[in-house]
Amino acid sequence: MNTIVNLSKLSSDVAPHCSLPTWPVSVPKKPSLDWHKLVALGVQENEAKAICDRLKVRDLMQSYYHILSHAGIPLDDVKPIAHAIAKFDVTDMRPSKEQRAKICQYASLICRANLWRPSCL
Repeated sequence: MNTIVNLSKLSSDVAPHCSLPTWPVSVPKKPSLDWHKLVALGVQENEAKAICDRLKVRDLMQSYYHILSHAGIPLDDVKPIAHAIAKFDVTDMRPSKEQRAKICQYASLICRANLWRPSCL
């Protein structure tokens, strides 16, 4: 079950003003864990939702890491950027100051990779 999700539709503010050429970005969609199943197993609802969110962030981060590393961002900086964008996409949590600084530093490459989120900053 390998469906493709177009990341440009993930957020309404993805790269709307980017003047750089972009390439299509897609991530294989894995079956996600339903938090209702965890609740049925006896996990508290808020914990079950948090577990599912962490798994979604981890899966997205791996995909974003691959995309950003191919976009030309140095490998030392890719992980915090990929994690910040994935966490924002899943939980709407804004990045830390350090992550925002790295995102701004590589804004053109992130934009070209169709992972730019202006509302993230």
